[in-house]
Amino acid sequence: MTTVRDEYAYYRANQAALARDYPGKVVTIKAHCVIGVHDNVADAYADAVREHEVGTFLLQEVCEQGQERIPYISRSHPFAPPAGP
Repeated sequence: MTTVRDEYAYYRANQAALARDYPGKVVTIKAHCVIGVHDNVADAYADAVREHEVGTFLLQEVCEQGQERIPYISRSHPFAPPAGP
């Protein structure tokens, strides 16, 4: 079972391609796969929880590396991304 930290690592490893394909979108990542693409977090969350348990997926705004503006949260525990590239 992958963790939110694993999903974020997948996002970071694929960030350049995701930024090219989905600039400004919010992606839902689960099991190292993009399972949803939305215009905003509210829509992404509503869609994801219809089929997946909260805490089993990552919602991430897609942007160029170094431009991240929103920290992500897993369940009720904030998780700060690791520092550095």
